[in-house]
Amino acid sequence: MKKILFVCDGKNFSKAAFQFVSSLSENEPFLLTGAFFHSLNYGLVIPNTFAPDAGPYLSYTEEENDAFLQGIKEFKEYCEKNQIEYRIHEESDTWDISDLVKESRFADFMVIGGAAFFSNLSDSEAKSVLQQTLHAAECPIIVVPDKVEPINEIVFAYDGKKDSVYALKQFIYLFPQYCELETTIVYFNDEADKEIPDLEYIEEFAARHFKLLNFEHLNFSKKTFSFWINTHKNAMVITGAYDRPGLSMAFKKSFADDIINSHTIPIFISHL
Repeated sequence: MKKILFVCDGKNFSKAAFQFVSSLSENEPFLLTGAFFHSLNYGLVIPNTFAPDAGPYLSYTEEENDAFLQGIKEFKEYCEKNQIEYRIHEESDTWDISDLVKESRFADFMVIGGAAFFSNLSDSEAKSVLQQTLHAAECPIIVVPDKVEPINEIVFAYDGKKDSVYALKQFIYLFPQYCELETTIVYFNDEADKEIPDLEYIEEFAARHFKLLNFEHLNFSKKTFSFWINTHKNAMVITGAYDRPGLSMAFKKSFADDIINSHTIPIFISHL
């Protein structure tokens, strides 16, 4: 990896997300670009399209603008303290998903502090903005919880579909250092007699990259999986989620939502 995108709404700077990024600098140097958006204070997402509201946006008070600038200041100070090369991109005053799409197009991957991201909004509004971001991004994303624990286990949520395997490939290419850790490929469903899809193929591929590889076939639902994974406090989850069109996203919740909303472990998300 050569360029990481750190996405933040200015007044909600995530120290946990920066701590995670800083830990990566121990392996190789990179450019960290901070993309700073102004914090919003009302619902702006149309649920059935995941598009910004066409209505007028708020005017920022001096206090809100000061908080925005403080977030940028903290970012600069942390980068300089940790000797990380950085750039600052101040985005437009209104939330425009195309700004984020452009930023993600020219980055190896993106880091977001899940709990801090637009945390001044209501819970449902903040989740809508985050889902919109995860769906629209053109690079892999890591959503970091409130507290970052040392990662000593990788859990790959495998469903046999192309986005799932694509996410695994992206993770391998970006984080070869994590391929040394204990890795579990998990296939879960509520049908006890259903076999792991293309087991021979995924085993043949993954075993070439991960030294400590295990397989788990768990007979329970996606909702139960989120409880199971939260018992693995020092893990990172890999998933190919948020690939559905916006309308489908509004009616079908991704199991990744439960993991993100628990704010306990980081999750790596990538889709075609």
